Amino acid sequence: MWLLDILFGWNEKERQRNYEENIVKMEEKGNCPDCFGYGYNMFANDYFYVASHGECQGCGGIGTFEAWSSRE
Repeated sequence: MWLLDILFGWNEKERQRNYEENIVKMEEKGNCPDCFGYGYNMFANDYFYVASHGECQGCGGIGTFEAWSSRE
């Protein structure tokens, strides 16, 4: 079990590092990290339903980093 703990721990650290790098990259560009600056999210399947599906939940549909960081 210790081997799985090491692997899962490494994977979680790697995902966190990638997430933080993405936030820094999007902050430099001025785009929302959730929708990449588009203001809306496109979902891959037809079965996922969100009431406001055309609007990014992170930035409120604006697409800027400032809107995203103020909503957190």
